[in-house]
Amino acid sequence: MTTFPTSVWDGDSGSRDSDQGISAAPTHEDWRRMLEEIQAMQNKTLVDEHEGIGTINTYAGIVGSETGNAALRKTTFVLTDVEMVITDAGAAGAHGTIKLYTFTDGHTDIYTGAIEGDFSAGTGGIANNAVLDIAIGSNTVDTGDETLALLEQNVSTKDDVTLTGGSKSFSATNLSQVDMDGELEIYLNVAIEDASCNADDILTITGRCVIIWNNHH
Repeated sequence: MTTFPTSVWDGDSGSRDSDQGISAAPTHEDWRRMLEEIQAMQNKTLVDEHEGIGTINTYAGIVGSETGNAALRKTTFVLTDVEMVITDAGAAGAHGTIKLYTFTDGHTDIYTGAIEGDFSAGTGGIANNAVLDIAIGSNTVDTGDETLALLEQNVSTKDDVTLTGGSKSFSATNLSQVDMDGELEIYLNVAIEDASCNADDILTITGRCVIIWNNHH
């Protein structure tokens, strides 16, 4: 019977008591016990799921996937013609938010957040030469902000984009570690300057968002 993960294996086996300081070549029972302990460690750490710590949000056009182990996780969101609802807030600009992910517990270290892709404006209130920000953050975009700041863009840095003919590519990466505690949510945020939008609209996004993280709980 293995001791891991309840405790650290001390070297005992059916033919060896580590407390007696036996100095002898390993027996078949020693080798079997070593293999069992290694397998127990692998079964504990090399898992497909991070023990229910994170949940990928469901949103039309977004497909999320997750790889890694108990030490490091990579969560990828592929966006295909995702329609983000943009709400005009008058002099405060216009805003859109999509929830990507929920961490349910513990201390989360996010090591990298990255976004890349293309947007295209609808035929409503967003100008064809609109100036806007896009980023991943741990807060939704505040409806009083014309540009993204603080927790609206702390997971990835923001990309400040000017549309050309109603469309444009975007790309931004944050390599600075972000530490957060407890239950939290991750959002894809967009803020549009007041002069660039005069009514509610739809911003269509195709691209990819990636976060690399670990959670201690």
